[in-house]
Amino acid sequence: MNIPERFLTAIDRDPGNCVLIVGAGLSKKGVRRDGGGVPDWDDLMRLMVKHLRDARRFDRKKLDTLEALLKEDPPRYLDVAEEFWLAHTDERDGYETFLRRHLKRDDLVRSDLHRTILSVGFWGIVSCEFPVSMRD
Repeated sequence: MNIPERFLTAIDRDPGNCVLIVGAGLSKKGVRRDGGGVPDWDDLMRLMVKHLRDARRFDRKKLDTLEALLKEDPPRYLDVAEEFWLAHTDERDGYETFLRRHLKRDDLVRSDLHRTILSVGFWGIVSCEFPVSMRD
C-alpha cells in the first residue's frame, strides 16, 4: 500500500510532525484471518442488544428502548453499554466473555493498512476506540 502523494505534500513530507488519530473503522475489515474485522461502536452495541434479547435479560419494552437509543443522533452508545453492564451484575464473566468473543479473538492478524500506518513514522497514533493488541 502506497502513501498518497497528496498526503505527503500536506504534511510537508515529514510524518514525524504528525499524530494520527484513528477510530474503530480502521479495524472493520482485514484484521481477521478471513478478511473480516472487529465491530465498530454501532455494531458492538447492536450485538449487545441482540445478546440481551437472546438471553432474555430484559422485557421487550426495555429492549425496544435500547434499540431506540441507537437510532438517536448521536446514538447513545454509553447508555446501551451501561445497561448491558448492569444486566450482568450477577455474572461478570458473562460480560467479559461477550467482549472477548467480539473484540479479542484469536484469529486477529496484522493488516496491510495497519502495517502501512506503522511504517509511515508518525510521531504518535491515538485511538479513542476500544483497544486490540497485536503481540509479536
